[in-house]
Amino acid sequence: MVTGASSVSVGDWAYLTDSNKVTKIDNNGTAGNKAAGVSAYLGAYLSLSPGATVTRNAGDGVDVSEFSYMIACCGNGPQTYAAFITQNGGAGVNVSASASMFLLNAAIQGNTGDGLYFDHSSGYVMDSLVTGNGTAGSSPATGGIVANYNSSVGIFGSTYTPGGAAYSDIKNNNGPGVEANGNSTVWFCCNVNIDGNNGDGVLLQSNSSGAFLGNSNISGNSPHDLDCTSGAIGVSNKGTPPGIGKNHCSSFTKLP
Repeated sequence: MVTGASSVSVGDWAYLTDSNKVTKIDNNGTAGNKAAGVSAYLGAYLSLSPGATVTRNAGDGVDVSEFSYMIACCGNGPQTYAAFITQNGGAGVNVSASASMFLLNAAIQGNTGDGLYFDHSSGYVMDSLVTGNGTAGSSPATGGIVANYNSSVGIFGSTYTPGGAAYSDIKNNNGPGVEANGNSTVWFCCNVNIDGNNGDGVLLQSNSSGAFLGNSNISGNSPHDLDCTSGAIGVSNKGTPPGIGKNHCSSFTKLP
């Protein structure tokens, strides 16, 4: 367990892996020093131990930047989460400056900022829960997953795991469920549920795009389940997915 005024940092192409047994990172930073629970920078590799908890840090739960890579994996079957990143004062995970991230069976819950925030970066989110993130009425809005400035994010559920089908659930966030800005791309495939968010389920803005590859449920969000502003586009390879409810994307395109 790591607690107190300092956080865990790994940088300069170093490794922090499961063998280090860092399993709980709790209550780091202060009001005047909003430290992240874990920081990986300058090409570092960060692997959170199965069952790791990153919680109640004054800043982001995890910061990954400058060509670094983070992985949190793996649970023991559908909806059995491997890592818990909860109740942090910033984003749950902040990925920036050409960094990347892979989550499998992770719970990102109740963070003050966005659950997952990408800036000039990339990531995959599989069989994970993103819920209760963001702050109502914040400007800009904070919510579930945000891809900013030439970022690329894939969101997937498994069609088969040893215990059966698994899902990625993005629900009940205090802003959009998934938002893409600044020429970013988000991908959805195979058992993704986006519902109950206090903002658009999927919001595509400023020349960004969303690819809907089937078998997703995007419904029950307010005001829209899918919305596109000028210059953004949503596409599907199978026509309008039956799971999209209130489609407010005039540029939605059905590919052959």
